[in-house]
Amino acid sequence: MRKLSNNFQINMNSLTVLLFCAGVIAAINGAVLNPAAQYQKFSNECKSSTNTDEKEIEKIFNGDPIEANVVGDHVLCIFNKFNIENDNGDIDQEKFRKALAVFTPEHDKHDLVLKNCLVKKGATPQEVAVELVKCTRNYVTLLRPNANAV
Repeated sequence: MRKLSNNFQINMNSLTVLLFCAGVIAAINGAVLNPAAQYQKFSNECKSSTNTDEKEIEKIFNGDPIEANVVGDHVLCIFNKFNIENDNGDIDQEKFRKALAVFTPEHDKHDLVLKNCLVKKGATPQEVAVELVKCTRNYVTLLRPNANAV
């Protein structure tokens, strides 16, 4: 009987360590999966890889005119990283819906955006990405996610 008790104690210790590790992993994944923090990370990576000027990126959120030849690579890069758009210019409707929840507080207008903006426009993936942003801005205000506010 004593042996059974020792085995039980060892198994309980192993279980405690396993649960602790699972908790740590869940906490780390929660931090990584924070959409606002992801956006900031992805935006920095895309800005660097596409050499897009910050002033041009701000236009996306300010409602100023944007052009695919200026911000298209950056927007496509962000969309690729969030798996919203693939390299062929195809939009994942469910991923786009989730992104709307992060980028706009006007949740009551999401269905309107989805209905009117998921029609593929543009000859290149960059044009598709920018046209999707332009159309979305016709219905909702896009906000730049702030990782510190989430």
